[in-house]
Amino acid sequence: MCREVAQASLREGQVRAGSFACATVARWQCPPRGWLKVNVDGARTTASGLAFCGGLGRDEDGQWRFGFSKKIGVCSAFEAEV
Repeated sequence: MCREVAQASLREGQVRAGSFACATVARWQCPPRGWLKVNVDGARTTASGLAFCGGLGRDEDGQWRFGFSKKIGVCSAFEAEV
């Protein structure tokens, strides 16, 4: 499964996004056996300042184990990311 995740998320060369080409492609890598990898992100709306965060955990086979999302409230973009 991890190989499938990597192949689905990565294409050699350039990836087309709209009308421009993205030269950098992020690559997700499976954690070592017996570990979970947790990826998180935060976002903030410009108009209202409301921020949200979320994340997910995957095992060494790339299988989804848990996920979460939360409304943080009004804060800066930096605080939302942290």
